[in-house]
Amino acid sequence: DTMSEVKLEFSTREQAINYAKKNNIDYYIIEPQKRKIIKKSYTDNFLKNK
Repeated sequence: DTMSEVKLEFSTREQAINYAKKNNIDYYIIEPQKRKIIKKSYTDNFLKNK
């Protein structure tokens, strides 16, 4: 099934929904997830108790 292999990206959610509705395409929206950033220093790479 080639449609399952196609991935489209849009700059806004509304653009994506309008495109899908206009072309009669089933769609679902994946919300971006926040990344947890852990500050580490270079010396942390060499600590024994990792």
